[in-house]
Amino acid sequence: MQLNRTIWFILGFCLMLSNTAIADGFQDGFEADLDSDNFPDNWRKTLDEIHPRYNEVSIDKTVAHSGNSSMRINVLGRSTQLISREYFLIEPNQTYIISGWVKMSGFVSDHAYISISWFDEMGTMVKRGKRSFFTAGDTGWVNLQIHLSQIPDGCKFIKIQCNLEGPDLSGTCWFDDIALQTRLILSIDSFNHPGNIFMEDEPVVFMLKAKNFKEGAYDLNYRILNHKGEPVIDWTAIKTTVKNNGFLEYNLTPSLNATGYYECETIVKDGAGNNVTEMKFGFGIVPDKTLSGIKSTSYSGNFGLVFDPYVSDTYVTPRIITETGIKKIKLILWSNSFTESQAAETDAYLKNLIPYLFSNGTEIIGVLGYPSPSLQRKLTDKPVTQTHMYNIFSMPQDIWAESFLTTLRQYREYIAMWQFGDDKDPSFTNITDFSDFISNLTEVSQIETKFLQIGIPIQESSLPDMGSLKIDPPLTFISLNMDKLKSPEDILSLKKSVSAQKVNTKYLTLRIGDAAKSPEMPGPSPLYSNYSKVEWQLVDLVKKAVYCAACGEFDAYFMTPYELIFDEQGMPTSAFYTLRTCSDILGSAKFVRSNLIEAENVRSYVFEKNNTGIIALWTDSDTEITRDIYLSKQALPQIGLTGEYALLPEGEKKTIHITRTPSFIIVPELDFLQTQLSIKLVPASIESKTAQQEIRVELTNMFDFPMDSVKMKLSLPQGWTVKNATGKMDSIPPLETRTFSFYVQMPVYETQNIIDAEIGLEFDVISASDNETKSLYAKVYRSLVVIPQIEAAHFVEKAMNGKGLDFRLEIRNNTKDMLSLRCYIAAQGIPPFENSVTGLAPDSKKDIHFLIPDKGIKEYKLFIKDTGGSYFTARKIIIP
Repeated sequence: MQLNRTIWFILGFCLMLSNTAIADGFQDGFEADLDSDNFPDNWRKTLDEIHPRYNEVSIDKTVAHSGNSSMRINVLGRSTQLISREYFLIEPNQTYIISGWVKMSGFVSDHAYISISWFDEMGTMVKRGKRSFFTAGDTGWVNLQIHLSQIPDGCKFIKIQCNLEGPDLSGTCWFDDIALQTRLILSIDSFNHPGNIFMEDEPVVFMLKAKNFKEGAYDLNYRILNHKGEPVIDWTAIKTTVKNNGFLEYNLTPSLNATGYYECETIVKDGAGNNVTEMKFGFGIVPDKTLSGIKSTSYSGNFGLVFDPYVSDTYVTPRIITETGIKKIKLILWSNSFTESQAAETDAYLKNLIPYLFSNGTEIIGVLGYPSPSLQRKLTDKPVTQTHMYNIFSMPQDIWAESFLTTLRQYREYIAMWQFGDDKDPSFTNITDFSDFISNLTEVSQIETKFLQIGIPIQESSLPDMGSLKIDPPLTFISLNMDKLKSPEDILSLKKSVSAQKVNTKYLTLRIGDAAKSPEMPGPSPLYSNYSKVEWQLVDLVKKAVYCAACGEFDAYFMTPYELIFDEQGMPTSAFYTLRTCSDILGSAKFVRSNLIEAENVRSYVFEKNNTGIIALWTDSDTEITRDIYLSKQALPQIGLTGEYALLPEGEKKTIHITRTPSFIIVPELDFLQTQLSIKLVPASIESKTAQQEIRVELTNMFDFPMDSVKMKLSLPQGWTVKNATGKMDSIPPLETRTFSFYVQMPVYETQNIIDAEIGLEFDVISASDNETKSLYAKVYRSLVVIPQIEAAHFVEKAMNGKGLDFRLEIRNNTKDMLSLRCYIAAQGIPPFENSVTGLAPDSKKDIHFLIPDKGIKEYKLFIKDTGGSYFTARKIIIP
């Protein structure tokens, strides 16, 4: 009898699925309420500990994305989930899009998303599937999408869920127009061009591909827009035919050679003129001859990305690595954005992901952010109503330490650095002295201290709550607001302030895409009328990247949602090209000076990399500024944020147009930028001896006005002596050269072949804008080659008579003069031994011997002087 009931249940379930499963066309705008209960007819509410009953769900007839109503969730705390009553059949070899619209109001931290769960043919849930990207805070209507093209093993049906998660105790969220549709998806093959990046002198070729098309004739329509949204190739129609295999393939070869970022919009129509499918993808053309000399060995050689695997599909990180070549990732290992039910699946994903990153040579920073409320409840077996950082420390000590170690140990061998941190905070601050804190954990935790460097970053809004944190001794909490950074000096000021509290400020995180942290928008101006909010965030982020580079802060990371870098089909967006251009140009660049261009509201920062000058410049004004500047005589590229560039024409004086959008001027073979100044060391080498030697510095004024009250200071590394270190001149006329002389002396034990000579410059100019005298300051570095005058190889062995040690020196003369030398070997506790070399001709060598008693001494000192007393070499000799 039980068997019959089971068979009847299975038969009934299959009949139910046959009536409800669909291949296309589901859409719910929450208009229907057949039972008049003011609750969405096609949905049921999940009720459990995580999803309490008290969060109210209803139909709202006053707010809608389309139609007359939507589904409303009023929150009193914890999470809310609505799941579709129907099961939807997912066919193999088909592509589906699950979409919906969401709007939020009154939230601080909550996030809303749509998701799916997979079921087998018996209706048993097998696994949780993809989720759309979150929206957080207060928003307008935001579109959420999930793309399905693969069916997991053992799965046949899906259900759709609408989710709201987070710690907020109040707020309202609306969902509308939830839909499931089959789609014919176009894809592209850029033929081994990661990131769809082509060089300026090569053809642009894409293969458009799709499957499951019906046999017949189709029109492929496309147009191409530049980075300003202007058509550079207008709508073009191409006729093509799909055979009975259902595959559409066509090589698209747009005739383009100008550098920059482009978007290709493509629409496929059938023979009746109906739209079958469409897509938009980004690609870039870069000036290889311009960027190849200055770009770092990999994208983001200095800048990295923050990545949260809990909000992304499993293909996201491999794609970031292959498309961008990124080598630095800050990976959040605990996040408040996952639920208890997702923890096991995400943990399994992390176990595969982290070794993958490691095997690709990616530098991994592991961030142990605060756990979600559900995970905290699991660990502490008690409700947690607050969600700030101190909740970690409110857990019982042994449970907290055990959870921490469990997370740490399985990834420890792969991760270069560990941090604790609120992953929502715009910066991560390391506490260098971890011993006091670790002593509060269990004894086993103390064993792990050598693997840790712990950061406790706190949002400014959380600081008032820190008073309730009971830790003895107390921790240091630092609040760094990256949004307030308006100059490199701001970063230096923050670092100085934090340094005074003995906290190491590393790993700054530059945020983009946070709706709650919008950059300052410009006033009304036709120059910027088409800029979107995201584009302004990118502009703001690049400025902060310049500030970081200008103050030597290269442990900076871009924190941006994946969907701003790649679209829903995995195609690079303008944000990708902006970050790539920024990193390629600024990566490994050495800051030289600021205020190259003296004009109100103009920002200019000068960097140097591989003898190439890089000028980053923009204006804080809403209007374009035109300035003349003296640069190299050759034509120079001015590169925009997405790689587009215009050539500044040949000639020393160049007219540049400066806008609120940062751009970069590239000056090859720059000698102090060969801009308004030219500084050379004459000669650029010095003999390796301690005698006083002259170095001359030639300064050429490239301004079109005099340099007055000129002061120059020469500084060399520690141990070197510079006599008359500061030189002065009353005035240097335009285009004239003056020479400053300095006398230097090297230290006895100098071993460097090349040293950096720092040249500081101060002078006055008369400003053309207000006719006032202003002082300008600059600091440049020049390489000074130390040329060895002699080569001395030493050999130590037992003396022939068995008494003492035989020191043999092989001395070679590298100068052009005849040398007479005095050689000394000394050690503690014995008198020095002396020998001489006379008449050592240029490019010749001689051997000299010292017979020294063997007293078991391990360290000796060798000195070689000329007859005038100047040292040619002095070094230590270690006897094994």
